[in-house]
Amino acid sequence: MYRSIGSHGTSKSRVDSISRNGFRESAFGRRGKGVYFWYADECGCEDARNLARSWYKYAERRGEYKSDENKQGQVIWAKIGCEQENLLKLTEPKYRATIRKLVESHIEDAQKKGEVISNDEAMSLAHDMFISRLSSKHPIDVVLATVAAPKKMKDELLPFLGEPFAHIVKNMSCITMFPALTEDIK
Repeated sequence: MYRSIGSHGTSKSRVDSISRNGFRESAFGRRGKGVYFWYADECGCEDARNLARSWYKYAERRGEYKSDENKQGQVIWAKIGCEQENLLKLTEPKYRATIRKLVESHIEDAQKKGEVISNDEAMSLAHDMFISRLSSKHPIDVVLATVAAPKKMKDELLPFLGEPFAHIVKNMSCITMFPALTEDIK
């Protein structure tokens, strides 16, 4: 059994919705669709807290919460768990060449059709396609991957450590939220 902890930054309105209705898979993400949690060594891990705060601030600057009733930022802590065989570790180098080819293919196809596709869109589509292919053989509930830190995140050690790790949860039953540990972003 794989078990881990993760942090997630969002607005208070969305935390309330998650508490009532559960998490919803995003339609888009750098490593494909899913619910993204920053990897944490433990609840309250300062690195994961800073990543969640920075993600919230980045999304707020982009206007993602403009229609939310309560825009106050919050960090959610959750336990992530799945069967070991349902965990895909995109951190393994063997996947890089395949994903690279898929990204290149999406960009080339769009160019041939005269469409404009952003690098982020191509990356998301390629990861979705790759994960979908693997899922046809056995279910993938959680993906462990590196994801670029949110823009304008202040961490002087980031260049020395590389991209942070994140869980991309595909099966929402793998998430157990710790409501008592939800904290405001100041």
